[in-house]
Amino acid sequence: MADLKSKQIKFPLTGTSVVSSSAQIATDISGSFVAASGSFSSRITTDSGSFSTRVTTAESELGNTLVSSSAQIATDISGSFVADSGSFSTRITTAESELGNTILSSSAQISDDISGSLSTAAVVGLGAGIISGSSSNSSLTTAIVGEGAGILSGSAQISADISGSLSTAAIVGLGANLVSASAQVDHDSTTNFVANEHIDHTSVSITAGAGLTGGGTIASTRDIAVGAGTGVTVNANDVAIGQAVETDSNVQFNNMVIDGNLTVNGTQTLNNTTNLLIEDRFILMNSGSSATGDGGILVGSGSAFSASAFIFDDSEDRWGVQIDTQLGSSAATSIPEAYASLYVLTANTGSATYNVKGNIKIDDGTGDIFIYS
Repeated sequence: MADLKSKQIKFPLTGTSVVSSSAQIATDISGSFVAASGSFSSRITTDSGSFSTRVTTAESELGNTLVSSSAQIATDISGSFVADSGSFSTRITTAESELGNTILSSSAQISDDISGSLSTAAVVGLGAGIISGSSSNSSLTTAIVGEGAGILSGSAQISADISGSLSTAAIVGLGANLVSASAQVDHDSTTNFVANEHIDHTSVSITAGAGLTGGGTIASTRDIAVGAGTGVTVNANDVAIGQAVETDSNVQFNNMVIDGNLTVNGTQTLNNTTNLLIEDRFILMNSGSSATGDGGILVGSGSAFSASAFIFDDSEDRWGVQIDTQLGSSAATSIPEAYASLYVLTANTGSATYNVKGNIKIDDGTGDIFIYS
């Protein structure tokens, strides 16, 4: 129902012949429109039929003359109209597929259609558009690896295809893409690999020997130190035992036990002991002299380093004593003040050695005593 409140109806409504058909509108109206004679209320009153009935009839007839059926559209529009086949979503999907197929049919089309070379930035830009999410990463990586296997067939191709020389930086950059992880390289299978140059440091140990401390595995720095002991002090730069022990040093010890031989090469031996105990039954004196001479035992009796002497007078082959004139400790000869008288056995009475003044002989058979004069 049209809204007639905002409209002004100015044509005469006379009977039922207001508009007989759509053809009458085009035939009867020419020129300009002239206002109706008489008042609107008079015109409405004289009109046959009610107003609402007439308006309803007019609207129905007007709607019929606008578009009576789809056949009227096909008649009035030049050309032909074909009905759509399939649903709208099906048509859109088909159009997208056809459009995608015409954009890029195969990788061969790329090599045919693209002249020149792609820069790294362009490739990266294209790659960013190809991969929209991480889910596409796996498939693209597989495709790139597959294609890459055919790009380089052998090392000989590198020398043939590359002119000039590669810088160190370029080689390092290429190498970063060739080897993706250290696990990809078998270290022990590399050229010039020497097993002894690559060892587990925890399997090698340094053991401290006798008198040393420290040691351990070579996994870290180890110290070997000289062990200290009784009377031995280990310093940062030396080992000290409390006194100098060089060959020309004067050393002093408390008690000493010598299991081996003691050889003294000096000119004087001082034995400051209270008691001298000598296990040897025979003491050999003057053993270091190649010449014969006097010798004996001195017993200190007053002055230092001089004494009364019980001596052997080498020139007389007799034992004697020197008491009044003290014999010094450094004396080389002696002058006996008296000789000892010896008891001469009968078997030796004929020896010139014993047949000297003062010696005594006792006859074994008679018991007679003889004094040599």
